Amino acid sequence: MKYKTLFLGAAGAAILFGAATAAARSYNPMKWIKKPTASQELAANSVEEKALTLQLQALLPARTTLKDACTLFKTLDDCVASLHASGNLQIKFNCLKWDMTAVRPNGDIKSCQAPPKALSLEKAILALKPDVNARGEARNAEKNAHEDIKNAQERPLLTQETTRRAVSCFCGHCRQLDKPARLGAMRCAAAGCNTFQYR
Repeated sequence: MKYKTLFLGAAGAAILFGAATAAARSYNPMKWIKKPTASQELAANSVEEKALTLQLQALLPARTTLKDACTLFKTLDDCVASLHASGNLQIKFNCLKWDMTAVRPNGDIKSCQAPPKALSLEKAILALKPDVNARGEARNAEKNAHEDIKNAQERPLLTQETTRRAVSCFCGHCRQLDKPARLGAMRCAAAGCNTFQYR
């Protein structure tokens, strides 16, 4: 009888501990914060959207806005990283988008295959271009995306007057920071500079 009581007491304690742990997990405020989707983030900040559009113009598919490109992506980081991966590896963006979202996108998808489920960027790259270092390419694209988004948030678009006065300094700074040089040139062009002068 004594052992039975001890056993029941231990079982009850274990149940209570489990319930307390579950409750603590469910009441964690960080779990309540839902990250906005790519479309929601762009819609909430038009300045960021314009800055990003200018930065990524060369990577966007023809006749496609950044809003259209980022539709269906869970996060803006995923969308921008997929644009970089698509440009770096010459992968059709719509195929990459389909693999990452598991939703058939609008546009040209003749050469794309429907994925069994939504894939990470690394797995999508591996599925579409198995001969490359998918992990390295995914990390590189994600790093570039993070930098692009950070730059768009920190550097609001310059007005035309400010651009004229700051052109040589801004473009020189831009060219030094961004590698490869092509990306630096793109960002400088986004600021309205076509000469890439150094001061």
